[in-house]
Amino acid sequence: TNAAPPPSGLEERILARLQVLFAVEHELPLGLTGLVREVWNQSAGYAGLPESISAAEPPLAWAYRDPLDVRGQCGDGLLAGVATLLDDLAGPAHVAQLCYSPVRACMVPRPSCHGSGVPAYDTFTSPAELRALYRLVGPIGFRALFHNLYAAAFTHLEEILHFVRTQGEVWQALSEAGAPANADPAAMVQTYRSVQRSTLDRFAQSCIGLGLQLTYVRLLRDAQRTETRRTVPLLHEVLSLPRAVHGPNALLETSLLHVDAAALDAGLPPRAVDPVLVHLLREYALPVEPAVVGHAAVALAAVFHSRIWHDATYVPQHDAFENNVHCLPVALHHALGSLLAATARNPDSLAKLPDAAKELMQWTACSLLHFSKDPKQQASLPAMAHVFELSVRSSPFVTQNQVEPIVPYSLIRSHYQSLLHVSSHE
Repeated sequence: TNAAPPPSGLEERILARLQVLFAVEHELPLGLTGLVREVWNQSAGYAGLPESISAAEPPLAWAYRDPLDVRGQCGDGLLAGVATLLDDLAGPAHVAQLCYSPVRACMVPRPSCHGSGVPAYDTFTSPAELRALYRLVGPIGFRALFHNLYAAAFTHLEEILHFVRTQGEVWQALSEAGAPANADPAAMVQTYRSVQRSTLDRFAQSCIGLGLQLTYVRLLRDAQRTETRRTVPLLHEVLSLPRAVHGPNALLETSLLHVDAAALDAGLPPRAVDPVLVHLLREYALPVEPAVVGHAAVALAAVFHSRIWHDATYVPQHDAFENNVHCLPVALHHALGSLLAATARNPDSLAKLPDAAKELMQWTACSLLHFSKDPKQQASLPAMAHVFELSVRSSPFVTQNQVEPIVPYSLIRSHYQSLLHVSSHE
């Protein structure tokens, strides 16, 4: 059952060329080992740097510098084509046409876009296709793809950070009103809606965009993990040991960064905090003020007060929403974790993350409780309740028991049942 699949035509040609090179090296001193090392250095971005700088280059340098200058050096080669494809799939024009399907674990065309010349997203992003791609381009090729996807994700994260920073007076007013469990729901909703509707909607779209890009990343990592587990099964055990002992390296400790980089190359998912997003925030973003971090949870909950829920059409065969609001949980958790980790300088400051995650869910739960009594929100409430449940289930810090006192689980399930009922009759 662990037998390797037959190689593709391109793989066979690559292996044949390598065999020729090794055969020639028996007769001529080509120095293939040094050649491979030089190619690796160029791929990782180390070539041409002074020795002192190369030694200090962080292992996650590919996050902010393309590990392979795909467009400039590869021409019309495989990586250039793949990078262009993923760039297109992640671009605004295609994002408006695709939907992430948790059932099929790939992107699919939106039902409303069928028959309009939409590309076969489900073929390009299927697990089998991505695993075959990994066998062809390997971890360095995937680093180039991750570089592009994280660049797009970081753009959305910057927009979210800007939203949190510029609406500070609103978050301050909400925080001064007391803890979420003790807040007046009507007054809380009114305060949230003091933010301009168009601003709220742009923020919500940025959150969906971040969630969609990180979902692309997860699909690629799943393909990596499947292939490396099949070919080097002990690698996962070795790389998982430091992560199990030390937990997520949210502080980007130098001694653990090499382990993080190797784990990412093996497809192991980040735990609680994505080190690449933290790395990018520290490298590029404006300084994140303590007040911004303190308001992050209450600000991110504002996504439930936007108008994106009016367009949240449920697609039961994919257990998804056509406008991808079901990608919000991954966006909210990683945005919150990245903002807190980017400003943390010691383990004590990082210990605030579980409380912040709980606060985010509590603010959201209070909003849902108020919406459940508002006749104007009944059409949008099933989608909100379903996404809220997904957020709780995907959170590494929050359990259903912690939000049960605010929003009974029976209420969440009843709205999900109504969602299925309405979808079955459309």
